[in-house]
Amino acid sequence: MRYQAQARVFTCSISDFFIKQADPWRASAWKVIRETPSLTYLILTKRPHRILECLPPDWGRGYPNVWLGTSVGCNLTMWRVDALRKVPACVRFISAEPLLEDISGKLNLDGIHWLITGGESGSGPHSEFVYSEKNWRLYFDPNKSGNGRRTMKLEWARKLLDMSRAAKIPFYFKQVTSSQQHANMSALGQVYREYPAPPTGRIWLPDDDETKAKLKLASPISWTHWPWNPWKGCIKVGPECMFCYIDRPSCGGGMFNIIEETHSLNNPYKWAKQITGMSLGASK
Repeated sequence: MRYQAQARVFTCSISDFFIKQADPWRASAWKVIRETPSLTYLILTKRPHRILECLPPDWGRGYPNVWLGTSVGCNLTMWRVDALRKVPACVRFISAEPLLEDISGKLNLDGIHWLITGGESGSGPHSEFVYSEKNWRLYFDPNKSGNGRRTMKLEWARKLLDMSRAAKIPFYFKQVTSSQQHANMSALGQVYREYPAPPTGRIWLPDDDETKAKLKLASPISWTHWPWNPWKGCIKVGPECMFCYIDRPSCGGGMFNIIEETHSLNNPYKWAKQITGMSLGASK
């Protein structure tokens, strides 16, 4: 698929791209990433110490369309930033989310190109961040209930905003501590949804609802019941194509659903005959 605009792909979001169990298939994933330069892959890991040994042979100073990041929500995990800094990459980023305590005193942004932060989301009660070497499980589940969220103070996020401004890097504030994701994104005085510039000089596909709605209303692309066929594939002709239902999981995930419906594979031949007949009829 070809995009006129650059799209971001949050890679392996419910796992970890650099986990040992991914070693057997990671080379295939690198191949896909290398062959899709119109997509920018955001790879966030809690295992930055494994990145160097897992990079492809032609990595060099980094693929332009791959951003490498690590999660740092408390001072205990600050070592991850140093590990990430050792990896050659076009963009290195930090996700300080959920932000569990003030990390501004130990955080070093040298060699970091993007900073994300926000509070924890999820059901259950609020609680304070707790860590004890003797009872380390409280670090993961302070309520001993399998749910709940640890409270972020806005002053901690403001300090990270100030640090990003001093370092002249983009800043993204995701949310306050809440049961809902993206809650009160303007809590720091305005909405901060900043990104590093996309590679290849393209523009980002918009990710806010207002811009998406405007594109949808202004789209010149007409409705069709036959937007794709297995011979020519799907070409994304503009940012409006983000609204195409063919790529939605609810429609079976796109092209794979259509390919499996073998009874429809001969439809293009029928269309060609219909068009030819119409043309001949119009010429008489």
